[in-house]
Formats: sequence, structure tokens, C-alpha cells
Amino acid sequence: MLCHKGLTRTKFMDVWQFTVTTDESKKTGVPINLVEHSNNIRIIIDWGDGTKSTVASSDYTSTNSDASIHEYSNTGTYTISIKCNKWNQVYLLGSQGASTSSTAFDAYHLWKSTLISLDNPMPQIKGIYHAYGSGTNALGGFRSTTDFSYLFSSCSALQTINEDLFSNNKNITNFNYCFQYCTSLQTISEKLFSYCTNADTFIACFRNCTSLTEIPSELFSHNSQITTFGRYTGTSDYRGIWTEGCFETCTSLTSIPENLFSACTNATSFVGCFRGCASLASIPTNLFRYNTLATNFVSTFKQCSSIVAIPENLFRYNTAATKFFACFRECTSIQSIPANLFRYNVNATDFGNTVTANSDGCFQACTSLTSIPAGLFDNCTLATSFKSCFYECAGIQSIPAGLFDCNTNATTFAWCFSYCDSLQTIPIGLFDNCTEVTSFEYCFYSDKLLQAIPEGLFDNNIKVTTFSSCFSGCQTFTSIPENLFKYNTEVTSFHSCFEWCNKVTSIPENLFYYNTKVTDFSSVFRYTQRVTSVPEGIFRNNINATNFTSAFEVGSLQSIPAGLFANNINASNFSLCFEYCDMTTIPSNLFANNVNATKFWACFSHCSSLTEIPSNLFANNVNVTDFHSCFSYCTDITSIPSELFANNTAVTNFSSCFANCDNISDFSLHIASSSVSSCSSFVNLKSGANRTIYVPSGSTTETTFNAVASSLGLTIIGE
Repeated sequence: MLCHKGLTRTKFMDVWQFTVTTDESKKTGVPINLVEHSNNIRIIIDWGDGTKSTVASSDYTSTNSDASIHEYSNTGTYTISIKCNKWNQVYLLGSQGASTSSTAFDAYHLWKSTLISLDNPMPQIKGIYHAYGSGTNALGGFRSTTDFSYLFSSCSALQTINEDLFSNNKNITNFNYCFQYCTSLQTISEKLFSYCTNADTFIACFRNCTSLTEIPSELFSHNSQITTFGRYTGTSDYRGIWTEGCFETCTSLTSIPENLFSACTNATSFVGCFRGCASLASIPTNLFRYNTLATNFVSTFKQCSSIVAIPENLFRYNTAATKFFACFRECTSIQSIPANLFRYNVNATDFGNTVTANSDGCFQACTSLTSIPAGLFDNCTLATSFKSCFYECAGIQSIPAGLFDCNTNATTFAWCFSYCDSLQTIPIGLFDNCTEVTSFEYCFYSDKLLQAIPEGLFDNNIKVTTFSSCFSGCQTFTSIPENLFKYNTEVTSFHSCFEWCNKVTSIPENLFYYNTKVTDFSSVFRYTQRVTSVPEGIFRNNINATNFTSAFEVGSLQSIPAGLFANNINASNFSLCFEYCDMTTIPSNLFANNVNATKFWACFSHCSSLTEIPSNLFANNVNVTDFHSCFSYCTDITSIPSELFANNTAVTNFSSCFANCDNISDFSLHIASSSVSSCSSFVNLKSGANRTIYVPSGSTTETTFNAVASSLGLTIIGE
């Protein structure tokens, strides 16, 4: 078209309008990227205060896009109108890498922080530009013509969305993170996505929209292609696996429409969908009625602390579902579990976290639960993981007999009943049919009221490799069945298995007789404060054991059998092994066969009744490197045998070895190692004492001891 002066007049297409409110900076921007566009795109921005800007692709660069930023004369609310001659060639800015910066993105962030209303339908644009470059002015990234992810993410002031916003962009498939962190958004129109019939993913779409109070029942009624309403990232921490659910942490949401997902017949994942919706009071019975392809309900209702009941038929039609871990975790108001909740979920495999190492059980921390229905998992015959399933269910008093009778494929019960503070009994035969189990670590951890361990509890679990912390913190039962682990011949770890079992009075001699593959006994009887003696043969068949760290720490042992470690020829670590014990003597040949031992750090520390040290205690331990604090605070010791360390040529650390042994006076000590690099606070200074240490002449050891000799009252002689 020619104007009367003979010049070409640009024909402008649809107008896009939105409203902003400015803060004290008085600035806003528009999220437009014209870099790399052809030279014939022109945009006119009416800033709503009587001023206009013209942006042309011919002179627009990442460093020269100031026309997309505007500063008002006064703070206030302004309606901005944007015209363009070729909207269908324009990319909007969608997301930005953490280290990406440019003038264009300055405008983008100003827009996000000031936008309060999307007033009319967006024009049909070419797509969204996602920048993942780095450095100043970088716009490296990718473009998508079907992806609206992150488009309005973090528009924290956004309150109103036009119901026809996407009506001109019908080809969009991806709405991931589109409105996440729009914390002022209170309502959504049921027509919002009605034009985008090809949309298939809504991961975290409304995540953390903390002011959103309701969801329209028809919101997804035209989106039959949706497959994904959430996902987990593979990252986790103490709170469990990180998820990105569609309505996650919408903390003002009080209800869910029963027909919300009725048209979404292709949906497979509801991961984290309503996680953290703390005001949500109920779950509709038929919420997932038509989602027959759904496989993943991980963290779906996690931390929905106001939900009081679970509908019995909630998963009635989800026969393809495989993952339920963390589904109801921290639903602290739920008082009961329907007996038939999983009746039809014959493909379910995971009621515990199988993706990361962290706890994330199906009913973890449902603190108001008082019972578990019998038969709950009867039809879930493919289930493999019950990790943390009832972890921190402090109100559960008993476990129904036969609970896992049909779960013959189960491989882990790690943390399953840990912190069940009211649990008093374990039914006989609870795990009899679970012959594939490999882990019982922390299974009954800190069940303080548990009265007894049933005979034969693990008889059929012949593939178990770890009982680490299995009964740690169980402070009520008084005895351990002698044949408890008789058939668990594959076990490698009993780390902390009976730690803090402080009502136990004795240890059966044959407790570990059949567990010949065990390598780790660290902390196994730590804090068993009523055990005064240990059977000499307790470890006699455990020739592969390497770690006895803290094995009897803070106990009440009054004596140590001479042959306690006689067969443990591979043992390497005795750190803290007898710390705080009550014995008065140490057998001279206690470590005679442990030639591979390298650490005796704090081994006898705080043994305040100990009166003497055998001169040949470490004679055969030629590989020891660490005697740090070995006898510290042994306040009744009066002397150090002169040849105590005469054969220990590899030692590097003697720090605090005899620290606070206040009754040690004169001594003459030979140290064979040339490599000692640390000996601070080796012994306390004692006025008038005659103390001589003989060390290899010219060695590192000589230098190290000379550095502290005067402060500790030592005479160092090289030989």
C-alpha cells in the first residue's frame, strides 16, 4: 500500500495488550526478541502514558534493544499495546540461563516483575526463544514453535489472565512451568487451554501459585493429548526426591474438581501434581477415573497436610500404575488407609523410593495413622520396594500378620517401619514369603516400644546383604534370638544393627556364626549399656570383617575376651571400638592376629577404669597409621610401656594419644615410625615428670615431636 507521499505504509496486524504496574524504578519492558530476524519486521509499542516506541529488526541486537525498555515519569498502572506487521515471525523470550545477560533480557525481567494483567488474546507468534548461553550479551539458545514453557513464569504480580489468551496459538504442545511462581494469581478461566488441543505436557505449569484458590473443572476438558502433569528430577535431599508437579505448592487451593482430568485419557504421570497443597481438604473419589494409562503417582499428594481421608476407589481404574512412592508422604491428617486402596493396581512395583537414596515412602510421616489394613498389598504381587513405606508413622501400634505374604518379589524393606514410635510387636512370619529381599537396613530403626524380636523373623530371607541399623534405637526389648541371622549367609553389613538397644543384657555367642561374608561390624553394639560382657566367639566365623569402629563404644563392658578378634585377620579399623567402656585390663594378645589393622583412633578413649596397658598390645600391628586419642582420658593409667609402639613403623598420627591421662608421670618410650606428622597434645604437661621419647634420628617423627617437646615437657632423642 502506498501513502499519498508515495512511501510504503506498513500494515500492522493484531494488537497485544497487557497491563503493568511499576515500582519506584518506574521501569518496565516487553519480552520480544528480534535478533536474527529478517529486516522487515516493525513493532510499535504504545506504553500507555502517551509515548510510543518503534522497534525494527534491522537495528535490533542483543546489545541495542533499549526500545523494548521504558521508564515512566510516575509510578502507576499502565496498559501497554503492541502492534506488529509480522507477528507470525516474532519470537517472545521464554527462559534464560543463569549466567545469560543482555539488554533484551533486562526488558524481559522488567516485564515479568511488573505484569499484572494479560488483557486480550496473544497474537499468533512464531514461537518462544529459550536462552541458555553464558556471559554478557549472550543469546545462545534454542527456539520452539510449539513450546510455551516458562513464558509467564515468575510473573509474581500477575493477577488476571484473559480466557482466550492462547486462542491464536493452537499448535502449542508444551506448557511446562508456564505460570509457575505467579504468586498473585487467584483464578484461572476454564477456557484457558481450550484452543490448544495438541498440548501434551503441563509439568509445574502452576507450581507455587500460592494465591490460587480453585481450579476450573473444565480446565483440561479439550486437552486429551496430555501425557504429563509432573515429573521428578532425580535429585533429592532430606525432604525426598525433587518433583515438578502441575499444581505443586498451590497452598491456597482447597479442593480439586472431580472431573478435572476426565478428558486426559492419555495421561501417564501425575508426579507431584498436588504436592504441598497444604489447604487441600479432600480428594475426589473419581479424580483419576478416566486416566487408565497412568503409571506414576509419585508424590502426587505429598505434604497435603489437611487431607483427612483417602477414597477407597481412588486408583480403581489405574491398573497400569507402577509407582506410588511418597504418594501420601506427610499427609499428617490422614487417619486410616482403605483396605482396598491398591486392590486393582496389579502392576505396582514401587511403594518406596527406587530413584534416589533418600527416604520417600508411600505413607511416610502420616503421623495420624494408627493402623495398617490387612491385605493392603495382596494384589500388588510385582511390588519390589517398600522402602520407608511407613517411616515416621508414629501412631501405628501393630503390623497385621501376613501383610507382605503376596509380595514375593519384594527386594527392600529399608526404613520400612523406622520411627514407628508406638509399634510394640512384629508378627511372626512377617517376611516369610519375601525371599528376594536384599535390604533390611533401618527397617525397625528407633521403634522405642518394640517388645521383642520374633524367632525366625528372617529365616527365609536368604538373599539379604545388609541389616545396617535394623534395630538401632529399639530401647525396650531385652534379648536377641541366637539364631536370628542363621540363614542370612549373604550379609555383608551389621553396621549399628543393635546400637542404642540399651535394655539388652547379653549377646548370644552364635549370633553371627553363619554370616561369614560380613565386612562391617561398626557400631554394632554401640550404646548397649547393660551388656557387661561379650562372648569370646561372637566374631569367630567372620574372617572377612574389616570394620569394628565403635563396635562396643559407650557400653558397660567390664572385660574383653582375649580371643575376641583372633580370627578377624582382615580387620583394619578399630577406631572408637571400646571408647567409654568399664574394663580395668586389656588382654595382651587382643590384636595379635590383626596384622592388617591401620586405625586405633580413640580405641580405648575414656576408659576411665583402665589401669594398665600391655607392653605388647600392638606388637603385631605393623601397618597401623593412626593412634590419635587412642588412650585419651584413661585417667587411671599411670605409665606407658616403653616398647608399646616399638613395632609400629607406619604410624603418622599420635595426636592426643594420652591426652588427659593425668596420672601418667615418668616414662621412657620408643617410637619406631619415621613418618609421624601429627602429635599435638600427645600427653598432658606434668611438672617435674621425667619423660623421654626415642625416635628415628633425622626423621619426620623427630621434627614433629621436637616441635611440641617443650610445651609437653618431653625430651626427644634421635637414635
